[in-house]
Amino acid sequence: MAQQTLSPNQMGGIDVRRAVKWLGIALFVVLFLMWIAPIVGAQRPGRLVESVIRGLLVGGIYSLVALGIVIINKASGVFNFA
Repeated sequence: MAQQTLSPNQMGGIDVRRAVKWLGIALFVVLFLMWIAPIVGAQRPGRLVESVIRGLLVGGIYSLVALGIVIINKASGVFNFA
């Protein structure tokens, strides 16, 4: 049988860099949630839902404007705000 050699960033089949990256992301998410939980908990639940819906609508409008600019730019080669 052929022996399997592990690269320097692997230990026992686990990619160490990927594990450290995901651990860092998980730590960031946990710290962010711990920071924002008291702020969200002090608000009325209706206000949170209203803010989420309003944020999604405003983000949708921004994305449509950006998409329009990109389509005009790709079609004509001119950066046009008109």
